[in-house]
Amino acid sequence: MPTTGFAATGGTTYTVAVTKQGDGTGTVTSGESPAKISCGATCFASYAGGSTVTLSAVAASGSKFTSWSTGPCAGSVTPTCSFTVSFAQTIYLTFSKLVNYDLTITVNNPGPAGSNYLYSTSAGGFSCGQTSTPSPCTKSLPSGTSVYIYPVIASGYVFSSWGGDCAFAGSGPSCTISIDSAKSISGTFIVAPSDNPTASVSHSPAS
Repeated sequence: MPTTGFAATGGTTYTVAVTKQGDGTGTVTSGESPAKISCGATCFASYAGGSTVTLSAVAASGSKFTSWSTGPCAGSVTPTCSFTVSFAQTIYLTFSKLVNYDLTITVNNPGPAGSNYLYSTSAGGFSCGQTSTPSPCTKSLPSGTSVYIYPVIASGYVFSSWGGDCAFAGSGPSCTISIDSAKSISGTFIVAPSDNPTASVSHSPAS
């Protein structure tokens, strides 16, 4: 692959090259049709001076785009970079592997046949505490995942409190945490007091 310091062709044409770094994978494609750069396979192309080039970085499954390292968009974490060609250059960018962390979920007092459970709409949806997903449960999630989780409450019970990394939510109707390390959360259900024999469910149960 060409490196920096390309000579102009005819005084008006310059080579733009792309170099990918990091332990992740992905592609970089230029915006014209057909694309001159599809890296992938073709990681450099010639452009007329004064033309605008737009490069788009797309991470492969299991990776993420981190940033543009050099060039007109150096330091940007936006996966699109647009610039006007005025000299030959190599543009470096970084893809990183996604790191997964375990989220451990514990349901205290799931009730008969797992009728009390915790449900999350994140990462395609998952539950813990049902007969099919007995507590404790472990879910492996990519770093950066935002997890929104809430209790589904059976008649005759109330939700008492959150624990672990959701303790800040108290006895609230839901908890949202970001996965940036291994996390552990719990939810506790109790039998409803006699003056409140039924519990209201603030969310629809998981299907």
